[in-house]
Amino acid sequence: MLLAKFDRQSPTTRDAPGDTVILADARIDDRQALLAKLGITQPIADEGLILEAYARWGEKCVDHLIGDFAFVIVDARRKQIFCARDYIGARPLFYSLDHDELHIAGDIAGLANDRSREFDHRVVASVLAFNTYFPTDRTLLKHVKRLPPGHTLTVRADSHTLERYWEPRNFSLLKLPSDDDYIESGRELLAQAVSDRLRDTARPSVHLSGGLDSSAVAALVTNSQREAGHSDPLAYAWYLGDTDNPADDETRWAEATRSALDVVMHAPTATVDGLTAILRADWCLAPDASNLFGETAILDHARSHGVDTILSGWGGDEGLSFNGRGYRAELLMSLRWRELASICKGPFPASLARGIKQGLGELAQSKTGEQAKAKICTSYLRPEIVADVELFTPAPISLHSSRQAMASLLETGAQTARLEDWAIAGRSHGITYSYPLLDRRVIEFALSLPGHLFYRPEARRWIMRKVLDPKLPDLVRWNDSKLELARVNHLKALMAEAFEQCADLLEGCSDFEGREQFVNVDRLIDDLRGPKENLLDNFSNKRRALQFLKF
Repeated sequence: MLLAKFDRQSPTTRDAPGDTVILADARIDDRQALLAKLGITQPIADEGLILEAYARWGEKCVDHLIGDFAFVIVDARRKQIFCARDYIGARPLFYSLDHDELHIAGDIAGLANDRSREFDHRVVASVLAFNTYFPTDRTLLKHVKRLPPGHTLTVRADSHTLERYWEPRNFSLLKLPSDDDYIESGRELLAQAVSDRLRDTARPSVHLSGGLDSSAVAALVTNSQREAGHSDPLAYAWYLGDTDNPADDETRWAEATRSALDVVMHAPTATVDGLTAILRADWCLAPDASNLFGETAILDHARSHGVDTILSGWGGDEGLSFNGRGYRAELLMSLRWRELASICKGPFPASLARGIKQGLGELAQSKTGEQAKAKICTSYLRPEIVADVELFTPAPISLHSSRQAMASLLETGAQTARLEDWAIAGRSHGITYSYPLLDRRVIEFALSLPGHLFYRPEARRWIMRKVLDPKLPDLVRWNDSKLELARVNHLKALMAEAFEQCADLLEGCSDFEGREQFVNVDRLIDDLRGPKENLLDNFSNKRRALQFLKF
């Protein structure tokens, strides 16, 4: 974990003297290509490889780095400190900067002191008000900043510069001879992404929900382990119910993939006390509880079985497994009537009329923005805070084309928020999370694809279904549902009990350390004490208010 203090006037770090020093949390991929560029033939660690890239290209070294990384380079010769974070933010980096010093850490808790604990009122109010707001450059604390994904920070004695080096809208359309060529390219990139992530992994495991993304990653990891003569990865599901019960569809899909791969699957279950503990963790310093409800029990189990890496399919929906939103608007604006009619069900001209209506709906949604429709009236934010603080309004998602929709979704920060929280939670268990579908090469490939590869009459997410391992069953390959009703209902039952525990604890708390200035605690307690059938109403706002209060 990165944790260091630097003098801005004379950049040095006490533990590592020298003209150029690096502190890094990194895994550098596509190493052979980078070594060839640098003319290096000897074995070299990831940190040394980053330093060599910096020596060659300076601050532009990030343009040549593929992988998950957060690093700080102290350059005494240039009298600057150079910080960088990977394009998607898989490795966290937080900092506090004043006139004299730069403090760096891999989590917010590492920067906590009396000064840094002052709240950023605008961020706190916005986070409590909008369930869709994810700040990419700020935190709940005024003096602790987050280095956004795809950015660098250069600090000198009298200035600092924050620059963006990766932009999801900058990729031109890729034109290959046939759909088979796109499919084969996707397969090769995804296989390479998995291979790179297994390079220094001793005991891998995988998420296995039975969805396309987790199934694809699980198959690739399992095949790679067996080809290398290593043990199979452990497979983890968030929930396993009754495979014979139609309401337990997610269990049926996960079991179908598990059976096809012949791996062992575990589903460690959350407990009421465990959920209460997650809700009580100080949100100013700890991960978002919503990202840990299904994961904390998995981390405990994985650590006890010697797992050092969890490979997840998380993030695929915004990349190679995108569902094609915006494609109808794209066809409508380019007057491609025949193609628009072909992707909509029914005979012509009814199919065209349906496509026009759906395309206009996507264009209208782009203007108003789904996220901007979030309401603050049901939040537990005190009215006087709403009146006094200008809220950050979540940015709208552009649905003018599939590629614009993907780029907009990546820019919300939702993906990075979970990566960051899992990285911090995993680190406390000695476990690293890794995301092959969020590999920079895979995402850039996905951002360059034409919309018809995502949206077909027979199925959305078409290219991902074709990329999937052939031995995986059609039950998984052509599943078009993302419902998880059984898992959600199971979690809700536990959460209702956790909410009741929280109500007891809130009533017994006399000091909220000033956080009650933001949250209407009495109203929250009343709602938590309400009828059981209403306890999970307004769930997200209750959860966020509880996470923020320190009780």
